[in-house]
Amino acid sequence: KTNMIFDKADEIIYDINFFSKTVQVSQSMVGKLGWVLPKQLSKDINLEEIIEMWHVYADDKKDMEEFVHRVIEFKKDEICTIRLCRADNTYLWCEITAYPTLTEQGEILSIVGIIKDVDKEVKEQKRLKRNASTDALTGLYNKAGFEQAVKDYLAGNQAPDGVLVFMDLDHFKEINDTMGHLMGDQVLQETAQILRKHFVQVDYLGRFGGDEFCVLLKSIPEATLQDRLFWLLKKLKRTFSQGGKQVSLSGS
Repeated sequence: KTNMIFDKADEIIYDINFFSKTVQVSQSMVGKLGWVLPKQLSKDINLEEIIEMWHVYADDKKDMEEFVHRVIEFKKDEICTIRLCRADNTYLWCEITAYPTLTEQGEILSIVGIIKDVDKEVKEQKRLKRNASTDALTGLYNKAGFEQAVKDYLAGNQAPDGVLVFMDLDHFKEINDTMGHLMGDQVLQETAQILRKHFVQVDYLGRFGGDEFCVLLKSIPEATLQDRLFWLLKKLKRTFSQGGKQVSLSGS
């Protein structure tokens, strides 16, 4: 009956027995991930080997280590959501539950659990969160998203180092008034592209609204900062023409 449950289950069921050093897993694991857990554990298996056999996505290994450590140390039911790598080098968001069973002496005999495919749900949540923090016109952070990114950066670094730069476009209102809002939107999108090309990926870029933009430059020497801002202001100087009308923009 137990084997039938393992074979018929849609969700992935696993049973890791540390006494017999055996692993049982449902066949659905092959369909979901293209691989299965090893049937036999090494005699002196350690935490690193346990993590390795799960094919955890590189960015999530720390979360997996903490998850396994909690199960082993506290010997209580635990749950985590991480990405597991598929055989084709893509990944799948999975919710992993672990239910340890103990010996009379209080040692872990086995860990039984379920691996649930939550890929669609997690990606949808991330999409909604990304949309809530992104300026729809430029694709940069919106005000709320930028402020949260800065807070996260400050909270995640013991000695944060960076410079906040706020800028706006001089004479932008004239673009909207004389050439229309479609042209104004195009100017804002081009400005966002200039910022993306000018600043590296680790910098945070945002649009606070209207023609106001903001940048968090992390760990940048003062001399480099001056050079980059000089170059940026030079690139932001542009002239737009439409229907015989001409407006010159600059940044400040």
